[in-house]
Amino acid sequence: MSGVVTAVAVLAGLAGLAGLAGLAGLTGLAGDRPEPGPAAGPAPASPRGADQTAVSRPAVQAAAVLHAWDVRRAHAWSDGDLAGLRALYVPGSRAGKRDTSMLRAWLRRGLRVQGLSTQLLRVRVREHTPGRLVLSVTDRVAGFADAPGAAPVALPADLPTQRLVVLQRDAGRWRVAAVRA
Repeated sequence: MSGVVTAVAVLAGLAGLAGLAGLAGLTGLAGDRPEPGPAAGPAPASPRGADQTAVSRPAVQAAAVLHAWDVRRAHAWSDGDLAGLRALYVPGSRAGKRDTSMLRAWLRRGLRVQGLSTQLLRVRVREHTPGRLVLSVTDRVAGFADAPGAAPVALPADLPTQRLVVLQRDAGRWRVAAVRA
C-alpha cells in the first residue's frame, strides 16, 4: 500500500491546508514586478449608471501585491520548495513556521499540492506605509493534491474566509509578517 494514497488520507491532510491556504492569497512578494507605491488619494467617482462599487487605488495595488505573493507561494508548494516558501515570510513569522511545517508534513507523505489558487473576494487597506501593509482580506482557495501512482484529489471546498494580513517590506520584497483570523 506504500506509494498509494487513498482519497481519505489525502482529504485528512487537506483540512489543515484549507485553513492556512487562505494565505495562498499571499504567495511570494519577492517579486521582479514593480511594487505598489504610496497611496494616491481616492479613486475617481464612477459615472452614473456604472457599477457603484468603486475600488480605491490602494486596494487595487494591495490586491496586486497579494496576488503576486500567492503565485510565488503556489509555486513553492507545487515544487516542494521549503526554502522558497520560508523566504516569503518575515523571519520568525508564526504563519511562516506553520506553512513550512505543513509543507514538510505533506512532502513526508509524498503529497504535492498543485494548482493552488486564491480568489480574492475583498481587500481593504487598513494601513499603508512604504514598509508595511495591513490588509483586511476575504478570500477562498482552490487546488488539488496528488501523489505518484494516485489520482489527483481536489482540495476540500473552501468557504470565504476573512483575515488580517500584515506584510512588511524587507530588502525590497514584500513578506508576510502575520496572519490573524
